[in-house]
Amino acid sequence: METDRTRMNRRTFLAKLGAAGVVLAAGSANLLPSKVFAATTYTPNLKLKKSDPLVVTDMNDNFERIDSEFANRAVTPDFYKIGTGTDDTQAVQDAFNSGRTVVFTRSYNVRSVEISADNQTVDFNGYYLFGISAASDSAADKDAILKITGRYLNLFNVFVYGNYNTAYKCGIHWYSQSASHAAQHNTVFGMFISRVLVGLQFGSHYTDVVTDAPQSENLIYGFRTREVQNCLNCYQPNGVLKMIGGIFDCNQYAWSSAFDNNLATAFEVKPSASTATLTIVSSEILKTASNLGYGFKGKDFQLLDCAIEVATHWGYLQGDAVIRDVTGGYLSQLDRDLFTIEAGSAGRLLLDNIVCRRPAGGLTSTAALIAGFGSAPGYSAVLDNAQLTEWSAQRIADSRRDLVRVTNSTFSVSGTSTRVCDRLQGAVNWAESVDTTGEQMSQAADMSTKAGWSGFSVSGSGNYFRKTTASMPAGFRSAIEISANGAGNNLYASSAKFPVVPEEPFAFQTQGKISAATAGNDTLVKVIWFKENGTSLSSTTPQTVLLSNASGAGQLSNAWKEYYIEGAVPADAYFAMLQAGAQGNGSAAVTLALTGLELFSLQTKYLPSLMNRMNAALNYNGSGLILKSPNGTPYRITVSDAGAITVTAV
Repeated sequence: METDRTRMNRRTFLAKLGAAGVVLAAGSANLLPSKVFAATTYTPNLKLKKSDPLVVTDMNDNFERIDSEFANRAVTPDFYKIGTGTDDTQAVQDAFNSGRTVVFTRSYNVRSVEISADNQTVDFNGYYLFGISAASDSAADKDAILKITGRYLNLFNVFVYGNYNTAYKCGIHWYSQSASHAAQHNTVFGMFISRVLVGLQFGSHYTDVVTDAPQSENLIYGFRTREVQNCLNCYQPNGVLKMIGGIFDCNQYAWSSAFDNNLATAFEVKPSASTATLTIVSSEILKTASNLGYGFKGKDFQLLDCAIEVATHWGYLQGDAVIRDVTGGYLSQLDRDLFTIEAGSAGRLLLDNIVCRRPAGGLTSTAALIAGFGSAPGYSAVLDNAQLTEWSAQRIADSRRDLVRVTNSTFSVSGTSTRVCDRLQGAVNWAESVDTTGEQMSQAADMSTKAGWSGFSVSGSGNYFRKTTASMPAGFRSAIEISANGAGNNLYASSAKFPVVPEEPFAFQTQGKISAATAGNDTLVKVIWFKENGTSLSSTTPQTVLLSNASGAGQLSNAWKEYYIEGAVPADAYFAMLQAGAQGNGSAAVTLALTGLELFSLQTKYLPSLMNRMNAALNYNGSGLILKSPNGTPYRITVSDAGAITVTAV
C-alpha cells in the first residue's frame, strides 16, 4: 500500500507552524516568546535544548530529536495517525512501511495492511487488527485483514479479528510477491485469528494462479483460531511451514449460515505441482460439533504429538501423510471411516503410536479405519503400535486389506481385545505350499481332488468345491467355493499338510463370505494339527476353529470381508492343514467362498532346520539325516549330546 507523502502527523504539523505551533500546543497566546536567547543548555539524556524563554527553533529541534530517537527504537502506528477518524489503515501501513520496529499501543481498525519489509520486528503487544472492509471495497482491501509478504520477520502476538465479516477472503494472507521474492525465514510468536471464514492462507488462494517460490523456513509458535471455518489453507509450491503448540478449532459456534460445516477443516494442504510441506507439532485438532465433512484434507503433512478430537472423518487423504504420537484421539460418530483416500491417489499413510476411541457399539459399526483403497490401488498404509478402542480388527480397511501393514496394534471392542501384527516381509507363510486362492483348481462342480485339496461329503448329494471367478474382492482373481447343495447338506474340503513350529504364535488371514445371512453350524474354517509322525493330536486342541457362523471376530457374513485371527500352535504340533466346511441352514443351500488364505508366524522362537525342512519335503518327519541304502531302504542318522550316532530304518 503506497503512503500519501503529502500528509503529516500531528507532531510534525505543529513543529512546522513554528511560533504559532507553540501557541496551539500551549493553548494561550501569552506563551509567545518575548525575546530570543542564543545560549541554551541540554537535558542529560536526549540532549534536548532548554531555553528560557522558549525559543521556537529550539522547540523544533527538540521535536526532531525526540522523533528521531524513538523512531530509531520503535514506532507505534499512532506516530503516523492523521486526524481523528476510526479508519487506522494508513497509520498502520505507514508504520509497517517504515521498516522500523513497530509496537501497537491499542487495537486498530483497518481495511487491509501488509508487512512487506525485510528484517522487521512487529509486536501487536496484546492488541488486535479489526477488519472493517465492506463488500463495496476494492479487491485488495478484501483480500485479507493482514498480508505477510516480507522476509526475515519477527512477529509477536499477531491478533486478527474479523467480526463475522464475509467480505474477506481470509484473516491473514501469507504469500510471496514473486518467485524471486519469497515470504520466507519468518518467525511468528503467537498468532490468533477469530471470526473469519478462512483463518491463515499460506500461499495463493485456491482460485488464483500459484506463485512457485521457495516460501520456506517459516515457523509459527502458538497458532490459535476461534470461530473460523478453515483454520489453515496451504497452497504453496515449494513451501515449508512448521507450526508448534497450536489450537486448530474449526467449530461454528455463533456463526450464521455463511459457515459451511461440510467445508470446515482444521487444515488443508491443497495438492499442486510441487506441494507445500506442513508440520504441526504438539497441537489440538478440533471439529467436535459437526459430523459433516472432514477434520483435515490434503497431502504432504505431518501431525506429531497432537490431540485429535473430531466428530466426523478425521482425514481426507490425497497423498503422503504422517501422523505420530496421537495420545488423545477421539471419533464420536460410529458410522464414519477414520480416513478416506481420494480416488486415484498415490502415496502412503504412516500411523505410529496412535490412540483413537469411539463410543460403545463398535462391534456393529461397518465403518473402516481406512476407506478407498479399491479406487486408489497405488496408496498404502502402515499402522504401528496403535490402540484403537471400539474398533474391530475386521474393519481395518474397507477393501484391499493387503495394502495396510499392521504391527503391534490392539483393537478393543465390547471389552474384547485383539492384537494384530501382520506378517512382515520375509516372514514365513506356513501355508505357502497350499493353493490359497483356488487359482490352480478346476471349475468342475464335484468332490474330486483339486490342486492338493480333497473333499468329503458328510450328507446330501450334489455337494462340491471348486475354483470360482465370480464377484471377487478387489485384488483377487479367484476364490475357493465350497457348496452344501441342499438345506440339510454338509461337506468339507481339506488342504494338504504343511509344517508349522510348535508353540509359535500365529496369525490367520483370509477374505471370505457366505451366500446366506444364516448357515449351518459346520459352515466354518479351521486348522487341524498333527504330530511329528503325521498322526492327529491326542491333546485337547486337535483343531482350532478360525471362522464360523458364531458371533465374534471370526463371524462369517454374506459380504466379502477381511478376517484376521490370532492363536498359538499346540506344543506337540509339527504339521497342520486347513479345512473349510459348508452346511445348509435348514431351509436353503449355503456356499462358502474363501481367498487369500494365510497362516503365518508372528514371532520366530526358532525355525525348523534346513535339514528338517528337507526331510519334511520328502515326507520323512522329525530331525536327523535321511540316507538311502543301495536297495532303497531309508535310514535316519542322528547324534546324541554325548556324540553317539544312531542309525534307524524309517
